[in-house]
Amino acid sequence: MNDRFPPLGSDQAYFAAMLARYRQDPGAVDRGWRAYFEGIGELPGIAGAAAVNGQPGPGDGKDAQETARIAAGVASLIQAWRTRGHLAADWDPLGLSSTGTHPDLKPKTHGLRPPDMDVAVTVFRTQVPEETTPADVLDELRATYAGTLSAEFMHLDDPEPRIWMQDALETGFGALTAARRRAALDRIIHVDAFENFMQIRFPGAKRFGMEGSESQLPLVERLLECAVADGVDEVIVGPMHRGRTTFMASFMAKPLAAIFSEFAGQPWYPDDPRIAGDVTYHMGHGGERSVDGKTVRLWMASHPSHVEAIIPVSQGVVRARQTLRGAEGARHTLGLMMHTDAGFAGQGVSYEALQLSRLAGYSTGGSIHVIANNQVGFTTRPEDARSSSWCSDPAKLIQAPVLRVNADDPDAAVRAADIAVAFNRKFGRDILIDLVCYRRRGHNELDEPRFTQPEAYSAVDALETVREMYTRRLIEAGVVTRHDVDTMAAAHRARFD
Repeated sequence: MNDRFPPLGSDQAYFAAMLARYRQDPGAVDRGWRAYFEGIGELPGIAGAAAVNGQPGPGDGKDAQETARIAAGVASLIQAWRTRGHLAADWDPLGLSSTGTHPDLKPKTHGLRPPDMDVAVTVFRTQVPEETTPADVLDELRATYAGTLSAEFMHLDDPEPRIWMQDALETGFGALTAARRRAALDRIIHVDAFENFMQIRFPGAKRFGMEGSESQLPLVERLLECAVADGVDEVIVGPMHRGRTTFMASFMAKPLAAIFSEFAGQPWYPDDPRIAGDVTYHMGHGGERSVDGKTVRLWMASHPSHVEAIIPVSQGVVRARQTLRGAEGARHTLGLMMHTDAGFAGQGVSYEALQLSRLAGYSTGGSIHVIANNQVGFTTRPEDARSSSWCSDPAKLIQAPVLRVNADDPDAAVRAADIAVAFNRKFGRDILIDLVCYRRRGHNELDEPRFTQPEAYSAVDALETVREMYTRRLIEAGVVTRHDVDTMAAAHRARFD
């Protein structure tokens, strides 16, 4: 115990009890604890006089024990919210999944009674003591872990990345500026304009549109910005079907003329029987684009309908490129692996790729994974498709943290991107973003999903688009004006026309 302050986690409860005993009678604790407490000096509130409803207590032994009990309960409550707070999060844009309140997240489970909630105690959520009340702590825990961005990270055995994630979430790491919010809105307007254009121009074509997961674009764009700022100049994308055409037209900077030609049945490759063609949503692309004045190379593989099969192939490309680039390869070449919920949870190749990912012969210094969680696999509901609670649970095989985002909140998606890149670059480990969304047009544009998911699509039909919701939110916040929004939309439409 060399630190100035006590250890984080469940040890806080034990620490508080020992400190209370020491303050009553220094001789009642082991000499090691006695020397420690003598060395750290006075720590107010943990086992000292309590302030109840603003009135100081007499500070006698009984009050000290009672305050220590409350402080220990608060420490236990904090630990529970860090571990299980994701179960109470606002993660479902359709509002059909009732999370409720897990018993572990209730104060009474930790011995906290209603009168205790206004008692002033000192807690150690970081290495700095904090004077607060259980009620205030609970409010802050709900705001941190039960909003539209939640996280699973307490399964990490290594305390350094675990505590880093905890601090990033609890200190507001990645808070959005007005400029970032305007950029996110512009990208969502891009998705909306492009998907509408494609639906009108190619009404009978499958494109597996991004409608319902529009936040995917500002998320991956922010991932790219943060990665490039940290020295990345090459990104290898392991692709998926969902939103692929929009992804190609924006993130991958594939020429619009090439995309439109492919959809019109006039692909770029020559009419030669030795060259096999494929559907447009299986095509890959490679090229360059400028990000904040820096050139970054992007490469995305073509792939078959067995979507997850391309992930280990893409990871292999990442490793090969890093090896060719020498000792600094992992710093400059990053893997961005895109998945859908049913594929990631249900296809065995996902597990195989994850199990290989940290072996010396295969490691890439960690990839960033993004799941477009449609909450359905073709027409199969999650409860009929997997045994795990979350589609992201395979990531726990390699102790990767999971950030879960309600896709109807672009702010949460962009903040998740900041956290994911910072974690990946600091620790060289995989991290996964579970973007919970829905498919506005069904499995593809030729599908009629109301036959197989009538309840879900009743909710979809009643739901505003992400563009509508986010536009209203930013106008109300004074971040943009209606004129700004109209100007953005007109610029995107003119580009496509």
